[in-house]
Amino acid sequence: MDRIKHRFGDKIKTLRKIRGMTQEQLAECLGLNVRQISRIESGVNFVSLETMKMMCFIFNLNVGKLMDISLPPEETVFDISDKILHYTAEVTNKGTKFSKTDGQEIFYIKNFSCDRKEPLLCDIARKHNQSLIVSFMEKGIIKTDIIYFTNGVFRVYNREKFKQIDDRLMKLFNEIVKISQNEMMLDFVDTAVKACKKPTLRKEMRVLLDGMDLADKMK
Repeated sequence: MDRIKHRFGDKIKTLRKIRGMTQEQLAECLGLNVRQISRIESGVNFVSLETMKMMCFIFNLNVGKLMDISLPPEETVFDISDKILHYTAEVTNKGTKFSKTDGQEIFYIKNFSCDRKEPLLCDIARKHNQSLIVSFMEKGIIKTDIIYFTNGVFRVYNREKFKQIDDRLMKLFNEIVKISQNEMMLDFVDTAVKACKKPTLRKEMRVLLDGMDLADKMK
């Protein structure tokens, strides 16, 4: 179990660094604190369902690629630029205020809408050749995330709508969480992934299954 969590944590750390993000920036995007990010990256904690989904959005990877911890992170193919610009946005009397997380830039956009492409944000992403994430806040709480790619394409992620995930996906994540809490099952999954590439390991899988059956009978 610890081995799997450490490998997953290493992958998240590598993905974060490739994007040029600090732990503080990733924590802000995920709605966590820096200590939680540190514990995930160091393999102490595993991620929750919501955090997993947000990581897929931020790193632009599907669940399969994010969870394929047997694949070295540096071999993953990315569809977005290596680094990410991160801004927070909130409606004020002057218009929607955009603040860069490092505090070096603040500007306002009148009549901003999360559902409409904003030319200024497209220009910023293109100018810096970096994808841009905007965390849009309402009453101090992040409700929506928007990512602008360097080619002008943008995506909107509504955090509240996330709670209405398809039942099958929810069951999949629940199984992942259960597996992460069962060391013997983690060993089996790890071996199963390897056995896909090396059939000789299937004998080891059968031994693990027999061991699990024996453990069940002893309960």
